[in-house]
Amino acid sequence: MTPEEIKAARKSLGLSQKELGEALGVTERTIGRWEGPNQPNALMKAVATINRIEEMVADKKTASHIVYRGTP
Repeated sequence: MTPEEIKAARKSLGLSQKELGEALGVTERTIGRWEGPNQPNALMKAVATINRIEEMVADKKTASHIVYRGTP
């Protein structure tokens, strides 16, 4: 997620930075950094990794429905 997407998602939930931080177990300041233009590279890598894992899980679920298991 980009900083803009994080901010848009938070706003769509009707949460302040403080409220989102409390829900995620981080500080309001951390949320501000995530939404800011100088987002840490480590966060971007973590988000990319999580997104890739989610894709792999989705692909595996899709594949398990397509692959025939058992004998005819």
